[in-house]
Amino acid sequence: MKACLNSLQELMLVQQSGLLPDHEGGFNEEWQDVGRLWVKREMLQTVRRRMGRVTRSYRLRAKYLEEPIYVFSARRGIPIKAGMRLKGMRTSYAVIEDAQERVSHGWQQFCGIALNAYERG
Repeated sequence: MKACLNSLQELMLVQQSGLLPDHEGGFNEEWQDVGRLWVKREMLQTVRRRMGRVTRSYRLRAKYLEEPIYVFSARRGIPIKAGMRLKGMRTSYAVIEDAQERVSHGWQQFCGIALNAYERG
């Protein structure tokens, strides 16, 4: 367990999208801060086994061919869902799958892709 805690390398701001009224009959999308998490980030290799399923990385690669995919590991303090975003000091990431919890160990794992500069907001 000590090795896992020491591997958390980046502090990320977790954000969730919300709709706010624009006072003209419509809505604007705005990102709201949910909290901060220390995460470990690794690039997902195509042939890497992830939580006992080899086919998962192939499915994600097929859907996001042009972007590198990252696997994040974090404590279960904030439940991570697809569509959320992580903002780091230099790079922001879009979460592309709901977190899979490892309940017995108190951890969650999820995948994300780096956002382009114009998508970071």
